[in-house]
Amino acid sequence: MPQVSVIVPAFNEEQGIAATLKEIAAAVTELDAEVIVVDDGSTDKTAELARACNAKVICHPVNRGKGAAMRSGFEASRGDFIIFIDADGTYPAKYIPEIVQELKKTDVVFTCRTNRENIPYFNRGGNWLITRLIKNLAGFPGNDPLSGLYGMRRGVLAAVGIESSTFAIETELVVKVSRSRFRATEIPIAYRPRLGASKLRPFRDGLRIARVLLDLLFIFQPYLTFVLPGLLIFLAGAILAGLLAVRGTVHLDGINLGLHSFLAGLAFMLLGINTAAYGGIIDLYAVRHRFKKPSRATKLLTNLALYKQLRNLSLLLLSVSVPALIYHFASWVGSGFGPFTATRSWMLALTGLLLGLQGIFTSIIYRIFAKECLMPETTATNPLVSAIAERRPRNMHG
Repeated sequence: MPQVSVIVPAFNEEQGIAATLKEIAAAVTELDAEVIVVDDGSTDKTAELARACNAKVICHPVNRGKGAAMRSGFEASRGDFIIFIDADGTYPAKYIPEIVQELKKTDVVFTCRTNRENIPYFNRGGNWLITRLIKNLAGFPGNDPLSGLYGMRRGVLAAVGIESSTFAIETELVVKVSRSRFRATEIPIAYRPRLGASKLRPFRDGLRIARVLLDLLFIFQPYLTFVLPGLLIFLAGAILAGLLAVRGTVHLDGINLGLHSFLAGLAFMLLGINTAAYGGIIDLYAVRHRFKKPSRATKLLTNLALYKQLRNLSLLLLSVSVPALIYHFASWVGSGFGPFTATRSWMLALTGLLLGLQGIFTSIIYRIFAKECLMPETTATNPLVSAIAERRPRNMHG
């Protein structure tokens, strides 16, 4: 079996594929390597030229995106070290041996493009912004998260997985690796003008990358983005509704808070509890699908006894609110459907009913996700957990 797998995703790259593959062949002569070209639905001679260079070629019948091509290449690869390189001639293949040497000492090798004059001006601005966001949100310690030449150990790539199908794949991998705290090294490289027309659409693909960043922020930080805001909203709503339930009306510098403010407080309570519940579900989903390692909160959420208590609390809330609703409705019927004067207590009971039902439904959904997280394949043999347990502290140098 080869030690190194060089994967080249390509879409309509007939102007650059042959030169790229010849350069790769020259670079890996001293390595036990295989070269895999994934032709992502090209309509030109990309696949034909790749075969002429004796590369292993995988063809997608239709264009599925760079990330999908990389995923296909990885699935077909056999090497312990996985190298990705673009097919447009922008990244010199001569750096592949250096990447391989570094991978013998670390988990991931990123590259940093030291000369930016060959990057379109608009793209340079977008790259700078995305780099700042990834550094701040994901803790990326490097300087060029969008470089198209990098390498990973096979176990690391299997652990983090490839989800994106578009040009956002580099962003996804960088964020996952950074958040999982794998050992990483960065080496400087030269960047050349591309051969052929660019497939990157700065505005469209920039929005896609931003969306991936936002999605990954939610996945990696569900307690910051969902649970904490949800609890704060719930607390604010409970204070407002509770105050107005007791005092009826509150006067604040000419502003009267009455029935409508009371109803708004109840709505905030429902919104807050739902938002917080979503955060817990996202955390379990992220652990189940290997986006992150389990946290202390995850261990709490996978305690199945928790859901029995949540269910019992919800049933207790229902046992109070349902009779209250029945009582108020019967009183209204008994009055001959006259004016309804118990609006506050009725809405408070209705909110209790909704919170109780929400608690039961949440306990069911959480229990399903918790059981998924407790499955053997996602605990003892989860590649992310195993890879993190075996790694040494990461070191980034350039």
